[in-house]
Parts: sequence; C-alpha cells; structure tokens
Amino acid sequence: MIEDNAYDCILIGGSGFVGSHLINHLISKKCKILVIGRNRPKEIPDKNWRFFDLTSPEKFLGKPVQAKVCIYNSALKGRFEKSSSQWNLQGKITSPDFQMLMSYLGVQVSRLITIGSSEEYGIKDKDDLILETQETKPITSYGYWKVQLYNQGQKWASTENQSHLHLRPFVVFGIGQDKNMFLGSLINSLLDRQTYKMTLGEQWRSFISVSTLCDIIERSIELKNRNINLLNVSSPAYIQIRDLALMVQKIVGYGDLSFGSVPYREYEIWHQRPSLKLLHDLWPDLSFPDFESEIKKMVVQEKSLHS
Repeated sequence: MIEDNAYDCILIGGSGFVGSHLINHLISKKCKILVIGRNRPKEIPDKNWRFFDLTSPEKFLGKPVQAKVCIYNSALKGRFEKSSSQWNLQGKITSPDFQMLMSYLGVQVSRLITIGSSEEYGIKDKDDLILETQETKPITSYGYWKVQLYNQGQKWASTENQSHLHLRPFVVFGIGQDKNMFLGSLINSLLDRQTYKMTLGEQWRSFISVSTLCDIIERSIELKNRNINLLNVSSPAYIQIRDLALMVQKIVGYGDLSFGSVPYREYEIWHQRPSLKLLHDLWPDLSFPDFESEIKKMVVQEKSLHS
C-alpha cells in the first residue's frame, strides 16, 4: 500500500513533447506519479501535481515526498551565446544542483534518471559508432548544459550513495512533435502546400520514436543494474535527411522541397550513429516500430488537424 506521500515516480518537467507522452505511458502502466513543474499537464489532476519554478527553487513550499525514482526531464531549448543572459538561465533549468534541488523539494528517492541529448557528443564527421565512453565535445549551449546535467546527476549519486542513469536519446519523433523542429515543420509546410526550404540534406541522423523512449524510461525505473549510469537511446533507424524529406513528401502527397536553399549551420554535425549494444544487452526483447509507419502516423494526425 502506497502512502499518500509516497510515489512510484516523481517527474520534474512534464509539460513538453516527451513529458506528455511519458505521463500517458506511466499512467497506462498504473504507475503512481507526482509531477512537479511550472505548468500542470492536462493529464494530471491537481492532487498529483505541485507547482515549482526551477529559477526560484528556494520558494517551494510542500511536504516531503518519497518515491522509487525521480525522472528529470526539464530543459530550456535553444542555442545561446555564453555572454547572453539566456546562458545561465538555460543552466538553471537544464542542469540543477540535485543535492540542493532534492533538499528544496523534500524528495527522497533511490534512483535518479536524467534525460540528456545526443548533442552532448558534438561534431561527428565520420560514420563510426558513437560509444557511451566517447568523450563529449558539445558545440551548442544545449549540449553543454546536458553534459553538466550528467555531471550533476553523478555528483548526487556519489554523495547520496544512490543510483543515477543518464539517458542520451538521439532524434526523438512522434505524434505531437514540436512544429519548430525539423520533422514537425517539414510535415506542416508540405500539408500547407508550401515549398519547404532546407539544406542539401547530406547529414545522417539516428531516430527513436517517443513511444519507444517512454518504454525505455519505464524499464529504467526498475533496472536492477546500478553500475550502468550512461545509455545511448535510439533505434536502428539511421537515415540521411534528404531521403527523410523525400519520404515525408511522398507520404503527404503534395508540397515541394527546395534542397540547398538554406545553408548548413556552422560546425554542422554530419553523422549521429550511436552504438546500441548496451541497450540491446540490457533489454534483448526491446522492439522498435517500423520507422516509415511511425512517420505516416504523424502525417495522418497533422492532416486531421488541417482538415
């Protein structure tokens, strides 16, 4: 019997794309969760949500809570200059001091799961496998603070003698994708019968559906191996951006593509091919939905919103 102040999972950051999918997934698995953040997700009743502003953590007023695990999924997206005010704000939200944060929240957990990013690895010019042991060389502020998120999680685990697992998802996609991200903007531009302007699309990316990511996070809650603290999270879907754009255009059935009308970013990441050996060793039964079928689901969903 779970006490009123005890939960299976505490989720910090549940109002975004991944967070909303994760909440629905955990609820479907009968997981008792408490969501902490600035905005209450529509899937969560008031009794399972507590307001908290990461920019003013000392202002939190709430009774102490216990849980098996705390999942930290809060981040300020964007690429900011180190001299900008957003740089430190991104750090506060993306990479908190967990000892201080847990103290403010009155949270007691035996495992911390942090959601990182493939941007932590930085530039990849060659098509070789990215191992978890590879040195991180982020070129963006977002990647930099995700590396610090991993370091803060490790520091907390060492000090508290608890378990920390840092997941590094590669390109996450699925229904409800942010329309400012590549896939979301591509699909919606084509559905609007516009010409989508992009680079030549020579980059390669590794993709994982948000449903599979949620499955992996759920499995991580019960992971017995406390020695694993870093894990690449992706699927075998590895595709060149140009081919992906052509696939989406074929599925939509109309709209145009303008390849080469947008320049590549400075320090472009050309390859993002992770080693998934550790992921498969942990969960040999882990299955991945067909990549193109998942893209079709996204298109069908967006078409229904356009009609």
